[in-house]
Amino acid sequence: RLGHPAPTLFTCIAEYVGDCSDDFDTTDLARTLWALARSRLRLRLARRPHFARWRLRELKPSDTSKMYWALATLLWQQERDDGGSGSGDGGDSYHVLLDTLHDDLELKLVAFSPQELVDTAWSIVHLNRLFPAEQERQQRLMGRIAGSSVQWMDKFTAHQLSRLMWSIANFRHARSESVTAAVAAVGVEVEKRLKELSTSRSDVFY
Repeated sequence: RLGHPAPTLFTCIAEYVGDCSDDFDTTDLARTLWALARSRLRLRLARRPHFARWRLRELKPSDTSKMYWALATLLWQQERDDGGSGSGDGGDSYHVLLDTLHDDLELKLVAFSPQELVDTAWSIVHLNRLFPAEQERQQRLMGRIAGSSVQWMDKFTAHQLSRLMWSIANFRHARSESVTAAVAAVGVEVEKRLKELSTSRSDVFY
């Protein structure tokens, strides 16, 4: 929660997490990975984490979302830092944990908040670029997110709507019915909000 975390402190934490990831409680690991990803600190897991699916199912939906976003962010940061060479020594560990997390994520999407849906959609876009061979599963997840988003449409903030639309537009996929419906729903919601703004602000024209 620190605005400017001490680099030395977070580096020490990252090294400990990397060496002892198998010893972490699932919830603690999810939240620690999320915090480190938020700090933009490069983390490499020294060993493959051995979290069975039943252990990941102990996570609350919010923590499942945090772990998924954190793993996608760490993989994306590593790929960027390595210049696309794929030579990082921690990416395989992230991918193993991410692969184990996928099935649990699908089960819990229905309980995600608007922000968690947006974060997961962003994650899928970046994972789609890193692992195009897994597009079928990614497309199924994006379709589920789109379907859930339609139900939450009036709960999204303007920023969340823009991020959701960005993710859908940048995802390389065959357009499914649920995604098409979500795009239409976002358009209707944006139009409604612009009309409301235009009646109260002189700088907004509709």
